[in-house]
Amino acid sequence: MDRLDKSIDGLHRASIWGLQAGVAAYVLTAVTGFLRITSICPCLAFLLFFIIGSAIAAFIATLEIKPEGKAVLVTGCDSGFGYHLALRLEKLGFVIFAACLDKNGDGAKMLKKEGGDKMIPVQMNVTSDEQIASTLDEVTEELAKRGINGLWGLVNNAGLSTFGHIEWISVDDSRKVMEVNTWGVVKATKAFLPLIRRASGRVVNVTSALGRFSSLGRSSYGMTKHAIEAFSDVLRFEIRRFGVHVSIVEPGNFIAGAYFKNKFIKN
Repeated sequence: MDRLDKSIDGLHRASIWGLQAGVAAYVLTAVTGFLRITSICPCLAFLLFFIIGSAIAAFIATLEIKPEGKAVLVTGCDSGFGYHLALRLEKLGFVIFAACLDKNGDGAKMLKKEGGDKMIPVQMNVTSDEQIASTLDEVTEELAKRGINGLWGLVNNAGLSTFGHIEWISVDDSRKVMEVNTWGVVKATKAFLPLIRRASGRVVNVTSALGRFSSLGRSSYGMTKHAIEAFSDVLRFEIRRFGVHVSIVEPGNFIAGAYFKNKFIKN
């Protein structure tokens, strides 16, 4: 079943890439043809670039990372993106340190139940210097026990949100969101960078579409995500000489997506 899902996902990605390349080629040749710059048939250009784009995407899909001997720390695993990502990566074969706000909470218990021996829930509030330091010691010790050299990945996913017009939101509420979404990412990244450098790993920061544009009632949240976009850009340049990669992920609305998915499945 996993192989089937993977094949369907690869086919979907290849078709999307091909469609995008084909549409771009069609529009470009149509415009240049209208301006009498070229005489290439737009339909032929679409077909050609659809094939090329799909082939490139299919090739990329065959490039797999071997998870053996690689460990990843994911923050904010009590629920949502972090919870599902931790399970997915552990299923692929990575050793997962699932950082939860409550190590004894329902989320951590479910991770332990649904995961295998490579799923390691850890207690880490990203706003707490003490808990970050304690988790760093725990991760370092566990890596040594398993004979793993460094941390291959850090996914800064933990986040907090708030809603309301600027006049309605207190400074304290905005500061609380900033402490988790921005300073939590900075603190966790700085703490685990030595382990990441050792493994020539990567840092993945989960921001948001609101890190690129603003939305009414989301000033506090948007500020934090804009900040992490800037932080990621600078970090990328500073540590690439160590072979460390920095990426950002800008997801949409998880709650709305989960609602419509459950509604679709139910019906």
